[in-house]
Amino acid sequence: MTFRFSPTRRTMLAWPTIVLTTALFGCASTPVPPRPPIDKGDFAAVGQYADQRMAAEMAKWKVKGASIAIVDDQRVVFAKGYGLADDTSGQAATPATTYRVGSISKLLTATEVMRRVERGEIDLDGPFSGQLPGFRIRSLSAGGKPLTVRSMLAHHSGLPSDQLKGMWLPEPASLQDLQASLADEYLAAPPQTKYLYSNLDYSLLGRLVEVKGKADFASVIAQGLLRPLGMTASRFESGAGSLGPIAKPHRNGQEVAAVGLRDAPAGALLSSTNDLAAYLRFMFGEGQVAGKPVLGRAALEAMLTPQFDGLPIDFGHKMGLGWMLSGVSVPGAGEVAWHTGEYPGYFSAILVSRGHKLGVVILANDESAKKFALDAGQKMLAAAIEAKTGVRAATEEPARRPQRAAVPQRDLDQLTGNYVMLGSLSRISRDGDQLSADIFGTNLDLVPTAANRFVLQKSVLGLVAVPLENLAVEFSALQGNQYAVLRGLPAPLRFERIDRRPVPASWQSRLGTYATGESDNNMTFGPLELVIEDGVLVAKTRIASTAWGAPEAPVRVALAPSSDTEAVVSGADGLAGSVLAVRTRDGEEGLRYSGYFFRRTSAAPRGAAKP
Repeated sequence: MTFRFSPTRRTMLAWPTIVLTTALFGCASTPVPPRPPIDKGDFAAVGQYADQRMAAEMAKWKVKGASIAIVDDQRVVFAKGYGLADDTSGQAATPATTYRVGSISKLLTATEVMRRVERGEIDLDGPFSGQLPGFRIRSLSAGGKPLTVRSMLAHHSGLPSDQLKGMWLPEPASLQDLQASLADEYLAAPPQTKYLYSNLDYSLLGRLVEVKGKADFASVIAQGLLRPLGMTASRFESGAGSLGPIAKPHRNGQEVAAVGLRDAPAGALLSSTNDLAAYLRFMFGEGQVAGKPVLGRAALEAMLTPQFDGLPIDFGHKMGLGWMLSGVSVPGAGEVAWHTGEYPGYFSAILVSRGHKLGVVILANDESAKKFALDAGQKMLAAAIEAKTGVRAATEEPARRPQRAAVPQRDLDQLTGNYVMLGSLSRISRDGDQLSADIFGTNLDLVPTAANRFVLQKSVLGLVAVPLENLAVEFSALQGNQYAVLRGLPAPLRFERIDRRPVPASWQSRLGTYATGESDNNMTFGPLELVIEDGVLVAKTRIASTAWGAPEAPVRVALAPSSDTEAVVSGADGLAGSVLAVRTRDGEEGLRYSGYFFRRTSAAPRGAAKP
C-alpha cells in the first residue's frame, strides 16, 4: 500500500508501530529507467518491463521469491516466477508456486458469500444475528442500524479488528470456538457508521458459510467455489503443518517458521498466480467460467460498487464487497479495484481495471515485498493498458512542492494536543510557526501549506529537513471531534484528538500494574500499567509478536471509561473502539482485553490517581 498499509492488514494486530513507520518511511520503490512506449498488442514488451521491475525490486529488498500474472480478459498474457520458492532445495518460483496470500483470501470468501446470497441462503441486509445461530456480541450503544452481511463484507459492521488471543497458533481453534468466545467481546462502533477494517468480519462470514454448507469452511468453499473456478491448486488451511509444496516464508531475506491462522476466511488461502489469474478471468467473464455461470452479473457488480458511500468519518475511502475501490490510481485505467495481503513471511497484491478487463497479481514469499508490490503492480497495469489500447497515458507532471502558508500561532495552538494514532497515544505540539508530531518515538515536522493542511518533513541529523513525498495531514472537526487525517496513502489514516476528561473514581481505584500469563505466539505482553496522564486514562505496556518477528516495543493506549467496568480504546482506526473490561476470574478482579486476562500485581501509589 499501500504504501504497505495492508488494510491488510492489513496488519494491525495490535502492532501499530510497524504499520505506521512502514507506511511513512518504508515504501519507496526502486527507481528504474523510464519505460519505452509499448505498441498495441505487444504484451511481450510488458513482460520485459515486468522482468526489469521485479529484478530491481527483489534485489533491493532481498525478496527470496515471487510470481506474477497479467490477465487480459480471458487470456493470461504474461506469467512468470522469479527467484526461489525454497532456497534450501533450490526450487525456483514459478506461476504454479503456492503462497500464503493473506487478506486476498477475503475476496474469495466474499465471492462465496455472494454466491449464497444469490441462491437465497444468506440475507445480505437482514440482521446477522438472526442468520448465525448462537451468535452474540456485546454493544455499548443502544438502537441504531443492525449488523448485516453487507456491512461485514464492506468493513462497516463495527466489529473489532481482531480477537488477538489465539489468532496465530500452529493449530488454532475452530471458527465455531471463535464465535463462542466473541460473546464476551464488544462492538467497536455502531454498525453501518464508519469504515473499520476487521478480520472478524470475514471470520464470522466464514462461520456462516460453514453453517449453511453443513461442513467446515475449507471444504465448503473448495467444493462450491474454488473447484468451479478452476482454482485446483488453492485451498484454505488454518494450520501450520502438512502444507505440502509451498513457497517457504521469509522476513528480510531470512526463512521464518510457518504459523497457523485461526481466522482462515480472512487470510488463510493458499494459492498461486495461475489460480488467481483464473479468478480474474471469472470476474472479466461476468461471473462465468467456460460458459457456465458461477455468480450472477448483478452480484458481481455489487462487489465492485461502493458501499455506505459518503459517510463523513470515512473521509472519502470507498469499499466494495471485499474489494478496495479508492486509493490506487493508474493513468488511463479508470476505477481500479484492488487488495493486498500480508501473512507472516508473505506479501501479495492484486489490481484490476474493470474498464479494460485487465488485472495484475503479485505473490511473494517475503514480507519485504510490501515495500514495492502494490506500486510495481500499478506500473505493470499501466503498461498492460498501453499494450491493449496502443495509447500511452499522459505522464503526470511531478507535483510541485507546496508553498509554506502563514498560519497564526493561536490557530496552530487550536490543533495541538494528544492524538490517538492507530490505538497508541501520541502528541502534536506547536514548534514556532509550524507543528511537530511525536509518532511512536519519531519526531516529524508538520509544515503548514493552508490553515488546515500540513506537509510532513523529517529532520536528518537535526540539520536537513527532508519532505515525505505525497504525505500530508489535514485537520478536520467532525461530529464534535477533532481529527488529523493522514493523506497520500491508499486509505486515509484518522488520528483523533483526546482531550482531558474526568476519570471516574471506579477507574481511579484500579490504577496500578497488571500482568497476564496468557501470552502466546501472537502477542507477548510485558507488565501493563493503568495510569492517568495529562487527564487521560492510559494503559501502558510493552508488546512483542513471535508470529510477526516484532521485537518488544512500548505501547500507550488512551482509554475512555464508558461505565464503572468498561473503558473504550480511544481513536478512529486500528484498535479504536475495542473494550478493556473488568472481569472476575477465580474470585479475583482483573482486566480483560481481546481475550487476554490481566491480574493486578500492585496498586498505584497513594496520590497517583490525581489528574
